[in-house]
Amino acid sequence: FKFLKDLFSHIPFELTKEQLTVIEEILKDLVSPNRMMRLLHGDVGTGKTIVAIISAIHIVQSDFQVAIMVPSELLAKQHYHLVKKLFSSLPFKIDIITSSTKDKDLVLERIKNGSSKIIIGTQALLQERVIFNNLSYVIIDEQHRFGVEQRLKIREKGRDVDMLLMSATPIPRTMLLATLGDINISMLKNRPYKSKINTIIKSEENLEEVVLYLKRLISKKEKIFWICPMIDDDASTNKVTVQSRFKQLNKYFKKIGILHGKLKSEEKDASLKQFREGSIDILVSTVVVEVGIDVPDASTIVIDSADTFGLAQIHQLRGRVGRGKENGKCILIYRKSLSEQGYQRLIIMKEYDNGFEIAEKDL
Repeated sequence: FKFLKDLFSHIPFELTKEQLTVIEEILKDLVSPNRMMRLLHGDVGTGKTIVAIISAIHIVQSDFQVAIMVPSELLAKQHYHLVKKLFSSLPFKIDIITSSTKDKDLVLERIKNGSSKIIIGTQALLQERVIFNNLSYVIIDEQHRFGVEQRLKIREKGRDVDMLLMSATPIPRTMLLATLGDINISMLKNRPYKSKINTIIKSEENLEEVVLYLKRLISKKEKIFWICPMIDDDASTNKVTVQSRFKQLNKYFKKIGILHGKLKSEEKDASLKQFREGSIDILVSTVVVEVGIDVPDASTIVIDSADTFGLAQIHQLRGRVGRGKENGKCILIYRKSLSEQGYQRLIIMKEYDNGFEIAEKDL
């Protein structure tokens, strides 16, 4: 695959041996006469996205179209900007299609006439008016968030379409066969960066201690995610909400932002942009940032009411930090009503940082 050498010159980091092996596995499938059905299974932060994009460019070079379907608009925009940033000098057109896409008719026309080669989108890609010219390859990120019908529907928008499913959620092989049928699996187990994530467990009664610790981190120019389980107050539960925690933290921190699913698309983009650029130190958010959101210099994540989250979800959220050179820190805050079993679950998160091992413990 001679084109790879040229492609790697556009990437400002070195791929791991494991990533190169997986790229080779996928490309061999893509050039074979059989339709590809492969799962790219990798732990949080192992670099699945860049592997998928490289395989997509291989298809584009043969003048076919590639669709990349993701579960959220934030993730679609992140993938879109990543491809634009790394491969802007390559001669192909990239488009994005979500519910808030402006000039949608123009984008749909480019997809239909084939001038758009890589199309990144949410479930909006499944709409009937999205007509591809010569779709040959479909990549589905966080595939477990889509149903079987949705996977079939997008595959039917082309002829003999190859498919790559991606997931960071560890699934036992037997369950894979039951839910996805006979499928080839590529594995990524090692993270490209050598940074570690230290996990700390704290009671909500020690909140002021956590705030003082975060102030010290911010004085060193570090960025912090603060995750809450709910957006609005709900009298039927005693879960902490984004709104209430934001008001409380606002008393301690000046540069603080908010992010959740009820915000308009522009407001979400603005919050993430300010966080990335440093005009916000702390981003108080729901799990909308759980999947794939990449802010390499975010060093710390606080997970409020951590005992109300599943272990796999905490592991995904924890994977938002420690993605650069610096080690990451994850603070799990538990409620006063924590049970003994709930505490043991948090201890698992403190002791294990491998998603596959956590899934076994969870089971």
